[in-house]
Amino acid sequence: MSLSGLTQYIRYPELNQGHLKYADIADILDSFKSAKYISHKLAGSSFERRSIHLFTVGNGPISVFAWSQMHGDEATATASLIDLMSLVEEQSPLLPSGFESKVTFHILPMLNPDGAANSTRENAQSIDINRDALAQQSPEGQLLMSLVDKLKPNIALNLHDQCAYYQCGESGMPSTLAFLAPAFDTQKSENKSRLFAMQLIGKLIEKAEPHIEGKIAKYDDTHSARCFGDQIAGKGISTILIESGAHQRDPNRQIARALNTKCMIEVIKQCEHNPVLDVNDETSIERYKELPFNQARKICSLLIKNLNFCSNYQADVSIVQTRRHSADFVIESVGDLSVMAGLEELNANGYRYQSGTPFLLREELVLDNASYLSLLDEGYSHFVGDEFLLINNSDYDILINPRFFHSNRALLLNTPAYGLLEKEGKIDFALLNGKLVNLNKSKDPKHD
Repeated sequence: MSLSGLTQYIRYPELNQGHLKYADIADILDSFKSAKYISHKLAGSSFERRSIHLFTVGNGPISVFAWSQMHGDEATATASLIDLMSLVEEQSPLLPSGFESKVTFHILPMLNPDGAANSTRENAQSIDINRDALAQQSPEGQLLMSLVDKLKPNIALNLHDQCAYYQCGESGMPSTLAFLAPAFDTQKSENKSRLFAMQLIGKLIEKAEPHIEGKIAKYDDTHSARCFGDQIAGKGISTILIESGAHQRDPNRQIARALNTKCMIEVIKQCEHNPVLDVNDETSIERYKELPFNQARKICSLLIKNLNFCSNYQADVSIVQTRRHSADFVIESVGDLSVMAGLEELNANGYRYQSGTPFLLREELVLDNASYLSLLDEGYSHFVGDEFLLINNSDYDILINPRFFHSNRALLLNTPAYGLLEKEGKIDFALLNGKLVNLNKSKDPKHD
């Protein structure tokens, strides 16, 4: 699956980034302050006094409240909410005509601008806002709960990003979207508002599934009293958690971004079709209940299968990002990884791992693509010496003066993912910071 068929939901291509800070969206938000179909208010401010904005569309009797980036490093749905506002202002035919008289849709695009500025989950107090629903010691948490109490939404949309390495059940597929109708008690009781949330999720699954078949999961439904979703559900509000996850060949989660927008439009349509919010569709409820749960750490960024080593053994190798938004990738596991899947995979049967030779920097070296690929083809995999002598103008990552490095006999765990793959005396692939580079330009990489 690619963005084909979903591009109409993405209105700001410049937001196709791995992470969004307030500065990245400030001009767009400013433009909405004078929009024709959107109203704006300054809702409050963060611990470090950054502005937190609330936008409202429509004035209908059914109230929906959506917020994003409660965790500062989870920005996928922030772009989705901005896309949705753009579609409203464009009066896009993707939206039902005249919905504004039936639905009031409140949008808070970035709850944690301090965490966004620092690329951290927590706010500037080092508090996880989504564990502050009871204590309410963060200004952002206090603001969110006060808005819930003031706006009194019928439906609450709690928008997050999840770990890239969650698998959809046992499918071997990444969990690109995960949904949850959070429990409001430890018994996971089902009152009318929670059943309606389940029913609504069932409708969202129906719309998203054709685009990401087999990649929709259910988030952990254990009750957590400290979390906002659980507390808001306890107020009798139909609460839906949407977690944006990874997809093959989509590093910035643009598929999840577009599907978030599509799902929010479907929420509006369902409010139109069912204005009294009746629980009347058992099929949709069962569709939600039958979702497989997320499975943790069953996916990696790159899975190399059946790789040979000079000590005459064969193993699978998984490679992961060191942390969210990090540029560094390391060796995670080696061995029988048949229970895992990769966002990218290579069947390396017949290939042998070579750690490569270090290139000694004695004088200034300016690398472009051609010169770097030539060095890799000669068997050089990393550099040692004075790092200021190396100028990397190529499109590829480089490794200089590693403290530890792999050998031809074995890989080191939690060590930068670099090396070479050789077959019949010829190096065909370079592994550069967890990315495979095909050195034989006349052949395509043999990816599964």
